[in-house]
Amino acid sequence: MYFQSGCQLFLCILGVIQLVSPSRADNLLFNRIAAPDLEMCSRDTGVTVNGFEEVREKQGLGHSELCFLKCVLEKVGFLKDGKLVVEAAKDLFQNEINEKREECLRRIGPLSTCDDLQQIETCRHNS
Repeated sequence: MYFQSGCQLFLCILGVIQLVSPSRADNLLFNRIAAPDLEMCSRDTGVTVNGFEEVREKQGLGHSELCFLKCVLEKVGFLKDGKLVVEAAKDLFQNEINEKREECLRRIGPLSTCDDLQQIETCRHNS
């Protein structure tokens, strides 16, 4: 009896951890950026890493979160001169970017404003 209830509790806790933990892709991205750069992106946009991840999973990104993402992508070299550097993203997210998603990312137009980054989110959800 104790083992069964203990096991159920463990599985419940494991499920909650998976629900609140950031995605593997977000972890890879945020681990690549230097701490001072991440702090600057957060300070400039008013968005924290935890806040970004929470909003991204629950409702999609608003303007501030898209600005945070733009800043992070620029700092890690995935966004240069208003263009997404797909090869750099593929190198980091090898298991996350399938052929359909790669095609979608390559079709993305210029990314000059924060709201332009919604195109990346569209590829993320539709492929």
